[in-house]
Amino acid sequence: MRPHVASAERNLLPGSGDGLSLPSGQAREAIVASLIVTTRNRARFLPPFLDSLEELEVHHPFEIVLVDNGSTDGAWVLVRDFAERSKFQVQLVREARPGASHGRNAGIAAARGGILCFTDDDCYPRPDMIDALVEIFRVHEVGFVGGQALLFDPADDPVCVTNRTESVIFPAGSVIATGEIQGSCMAFRREVLDSVGLFDPAFGAGAPFKGAEDCDLVARASFGGWAGGFFPEPGTRHHHRRRGQSARMITWNYDFARGAHLAKLLVEYPQHRRTILKHWYWNTQIFWRPSSRGFQKFWREMQGASRYLLGHALRAGAPAA
Repeated sequence: MRPHVASAERNLLPGSGDGLSLPSGQAREAIVASLIVTTRNRARFLPPFLDSLEELEVHHPFEIVLVDNGSTDGAWVLVRDFAERSKFQVQLVREARPGASHGRNAGIAAARGGILCFTDDDCYPRPDMIDALVEIFRVHEVGFVGGQALLFDPADDPVCVTNRTESVIFPAGSVIATGEIQGSCMAFRREVLDSVGLFDPAFGAGAPFKGAEDCDLVARASFGGWAGGFFPEPGTRHHHRRRGQSARMITWNYDFARGAHLAKLLVEYPQHRRTILKHWYWNTQIFWRPSSRGFQKFWREMQGASRYLLGHALRAGAPAA
C-alpha cells in the first residue's frame, strides 16, 4: 500500500519571520524529527537533491518540510511533484520574501518535529543522517548539533565543508567559530528555538549579510544557556559547484558576514564581550601570524562589522513607530 503523504501548501507571507507561530505541543508529539529545506530558483539542480531525500532511511516518525522561497523557474512544480510521490510525509510551504532565513523560519513554523534538522538544496544527506541526529540528542545533553559537510565533487573548491572526524562538545556560553556547525548539516531541539528565537533575516543567502545565519543562531543558543556539539556521524555531501571566482566570492561574503555576526554578538551580549574579543583575536591571526590572506580576511570582517554597527546605530536612533 502506498505510504501516506501529508502535503500542505501554506502561504506564510504576512508579518515578520521572527513572529511566525509554532505548532501546538500535541501536533509536535506525533513527529520526532523534521527536515527543513528551503530552495529558490534552483529547478535545474533540484532533481538529484530530491532523489537523495528518497534515499533517507529513517526509523522514527519523520517529515520533510520543503520551502519554496519565491522561485520563478519551475522549482515549485518539482517540489510539489516530489511531495505527491514521496514515501515520507511532506509539507510544502511557500514564503515569498527572499532570503534563506525567511525560508527556514517559515519551515520551522510549519514543522511538527521535536528535533528540527536542516540541510541545503545543493547537498546530498547520508541515508542515516536523521537517525544519527536523533540518536545524538537521545544520548547527549545538547541543544544543537552539527555534522560533517563533505565535498561531493572533488573538482569544486574546498569551501563550505567541515571534514572533522572527532566529536566536540561546546559548553554553554562558548563562542563557536564560524564553519564549526554549518547549515548544510545542523539540528536543534525545538525548545531551543522556542527560547532563543529563529534565524535572523539580516543574515544568510539573499540577505544583506550573505552568510553566518547558522553561526548566529548557534551563538544565541550557546549564550542562551544551551550546550552543543559537533559529531561526525551525521553527514552530507555538498555539491556547491563553486570554482575559481565564484568560490572567492563566497569566501568574501562569508568573511563580511562573519564580521557583522561578531559585531552583533558584541552589541547584544555585553556580558560576554571579553570572551568574544578573545575569540576574534585568536581567529584573526594577523596579530600573531601575518599573511596577505589574513589581512584580507580581517579587512572584510571589519567592513562587515562596520556595516552592522552603522545599521544598529541608525536603528537605535530612529523614532519609535
